[in-house]
Amino acid sequence: MNDWTSDYDFLSFPVFKPTDISNNVLWLKADRGITLNGSDVSDWADQSSEGNDASNSTASEQPAYSSSDSSLGNKPSVQFVGSTENLLAAFANATTQPFMAFVSFYQGGASGGSFGKVFHTPTAASLVQIFHNDFDNNINIESPTTISTASNSYSEPYGKLIVSALYDNTNGEIWGDGVSKVTGTVGTNVIATNGIYVGNRQDKARVLNGGVHEIVMYDKSLSTAEHNTLGQYMASEVGLTWTDI
Repeated sequence: MNDWTSDYDFLSFPVFKPTDISNNVLWLKADRGITLNGSDVSDWADQSSEGNDASNSTASEQPAYSSSDSSLGNKPSVQFVGSTENLLAAFANATTQPFMAFVSFYQGGASGGSFGKVFHTPTAASLVQIFHNDFDNNINIESPTTISTASNSYSEPYGKLIVSALYDNTNGEIWGDGVSKVTGTVGTNVIATNGIYVGNRQDKARVLNGGVHEIVMYDKSLSTAEHNTLGQYMASEVGLTWTDI
């Protein structure tokens, strides 16, 4: 029996957590570090050592919180469904390539403005993002060149999914639940200290229209063993099956 959600199992043996892998620069998890303003999230505390908390002081733009989201295995989620909802995570240090992002989430229907953002950098001129394209029904990453999964590979609404993304110039790659979906050139942009918007674009016009359980980032390319360990952990959290790379 494994208890992935705590630091120790029932026999007090340590179990895996994302910070066990070196170079962890962001770990947002919906059952940790949540500050509520009523039923909405005003702050989502980073569980890495970087202190890159995601927050929003504007009440009308704060995402809702679900303590038990049936779309994510009855685990908690932060829900970005209102048109302007977002959280901004400023970064203590710039994250340069190669870096990797991992997200467990779902999309509940057509996203805001037809491009639902999982995350998006505040400055369009130095763009880094993961988003869903409602026109082609696929997942895309960009920094600033875009690579995309096959058309109609993720038609909305779609259920829970673990996306892992490698940002490494000509060696960019997207995996879905451990399965490689596309490789190609993503460009050389970095995540600067102004960080990322979670759940929307910087102009608050491209809301995800879905729920997020976990976001994890590293400022390195993970080894295959590390990638699989993290993927297995994230999948077990929300009741998915991870296919080892």
